[in-house]
Amino acid sequence: MAQVPGLLQNALQIHFGPCIAPTKEAVLVNSLVRAMQESLDRSTNMDNEDRMRVVANSTTSPLVNFFAESTECDIKSINEFCSQVATHTAGLHDELTKDYLTGVKGAAPASPYLNKTKGMYEYIRKTLGVKMHGYENYTGFVGGLCADELSIGENISIIYEVSCSLPFMDDHLQTFFQAIRDGKMQNVVVSLFTT
Repeated sequence: MAQVPGLLQNALQIHFGPCIAPTKEAVLVNSLVRAMQESLDRSTNMDNEDRMRVVANSTTSPLVNFFAESTECDIKSINEFCSQVATHTAGLHDELTKDYLTGVKGAAPASPYLNKTKGMYEYIRKTLGVKMHGYENYTGFVGGLCADELSIGENISIIYEVSCSLPFMDDHLQTFFQAIRDGKMQNVVVSLFTT
């Protein structure tokens, strides 16, 4: 999201240039960013390009309100503005998604934003090596389902290993369900309640 204000300023200059006084540009950009953030929060279940189109279109109302006071600006450019913003933000979002899923952002990229759950998150991501899920979906399942990454169930079995010994469970099945029985996770869980 750090690149969005600059992207908006550039698009505003291209489509509305002289209609925006330099003293009012920062206020307009802030209102557009706020509208886009709210739209991002409401559209999490959408595919990237559709989502960015909705996010870009959320700037329409603040733009119309801003230009309603101006008699010299043609608001017909709003559609082109939204189209440019949607295209560029879709590219930024795609790049960011790829960086998270491929590990470019690190093994535990959300750590700086977490408080009490940070220890558990880092234990799962770093110590157990459970990666963010979704790489196969991102690449369009090129290698097939569960070919390039573990399934969610396999990741859960890494996190929570069953430590029961039922008569029908052989050594291979016991190994498959990697248990927390070694006690390594207990200290991490306890730290959630003591800090």
